[in-house]
Amino acid sequence: MKRMYLLLLWLLPFIMLPIYSQAISQSELRGSSRYVQFKSVADYKVYYVDMESITPITATEGHRRITVTVYALVDGEDYIAAVKMEYDYQLDRSLRQLLSKHDVLKSQGQDSPYISVWRDKQANIGITCRILGVKGYTLSGNSIAELYKIDNVYKDISELSFKGNQYKMLNAIYKQAYGIYFDDEMSSKLL
Repeated sequence: MKRMYLLLLWLLPFIMLPIYSQAISQSELRGSSRYVQFKSVADYKVYYVDMESITPITATEGHRRITVTVYALVDGEDYIAAVKMEYDYQLDRSLRQLLSKHDVLKSQGQDSPYISVWRDKQANIGITCRILGVKGYTLSGNSIAELYKIDNVYKDISELSFKGNQYKMLNAIYKQAYGIYFDDEMSSKLL
């Protein structure tokens, strides 16, 4: 009995490791509606958001938080980086909220142009992110251990800005979680 137990313990890693290491392949990312594609600003990176991984989590009042897995592919590279991210959305920084604040101030006599709202939004989009974990996979879906070359892959999705596909991706993630785009979010408590 002891030999059987030791044999099972010895075989267990060989049985479980292939199951664990099979994550996702490039063809799965491209061929499934579960993954929504967004190109980077530089246009040589492609990101796939796993729409089924989007999970709202508890946050302080005036904030909404979401965890999501984003897969990054770089042209000419032979790996996929799976990045688990946590986004924090500040409700008082939604575009609709900023426009409402501007209108309130305008009715009180402060005369500033609408372009000031746009500049304010560009200066602080109201979304921050935190990287929770990174895993690497070959294009065929096998796990890779050396993550040294993957660091630069996801830096531009952690540096958030109010432009392009990246901001569209952030709004799409928010809509999937809460049923409304972040920039359409409005709270009378915040006025």
